[in-house]
Amino acid sequence: MGFGKRPALVSVDLANAWTRPGNPFTCDQEKMDNEIIPGMQKLLKAFRAQSLPVVHVTTAYEITDRNAPFTDMGLWHDKIPVDVVDLKNKDL
Repeated sequence: MGFGKRPALVSVDLANAWTRPGNPFTCDQEKMDNEIIPGMQKLLKAFRAQSLPVVHVTTAYEITDRNAPFTDMGLWHDKIPVDVVDLKNKDL
């Protein structure tokens, strides 16, 4: 199949809540600091130098009340303790 003729870089869930020290969902910080973030920075630099598309995607929820009839979080409430996140903190 090969690599195709029109590459793009798609970054999934490299949001602050998953990458920054002290955030409730941060991954292994040593690996994040020494491997994941530097690797992503190299990829971003290479793609941008060639004017190739870069797309960043993450998840955001508007209705986070688990008892609301129209919450858009599905079963996420049961998987992750969203209560530990300060939803007013835009840096997360």
